[in-house]
Amino acid sequence: MNLGIAYRTSALADPHFYRVMFEGPATAGSAIPAVAEPTFDVLRQAVARVLEAASREGSSTPLPRRALQAAAEEASLVLWGLVHGLVSLELGGLLPGGPETSARRYEQAILAVGPPLLRAAPSLAGP
Repeated sequence: MNLGIAYRTSALADPHFYRVMFEGPATAGSAIPAVAEPTFDVLRQAVARVLEAASREGSSTPLPRRALQAAAEEASLVLWGLVHGLVSLELGGLLPGGPETSARRYEQAILAVGPPLLRAAPSLAGP
């Protein structure tokens, strides 16, 4: 939750920088996948820690390391898509309501999607 709030706070504090980071020109084949960026790794590591702790607590057989990493990557992509989408829509003036409404909606979305997604994350890793 805290990383999501920090993401929105940073974007709203400097929307021009946010747009430059994500809307810069990219030619076919030149874009670096988000999962290769160090900033994405912060989210992936946080999600992996949550999944690893849940795996140890909820099962006598914790997830294998490779499955844990794959699940963390997939869950991180979905979570990033959620927060990035909402922030981008907010910055574009495409959401109804003012800043308080947007903040409440944002937090509700993170709370509604985040915990269930993390509980289901091991199945995201595939076989």
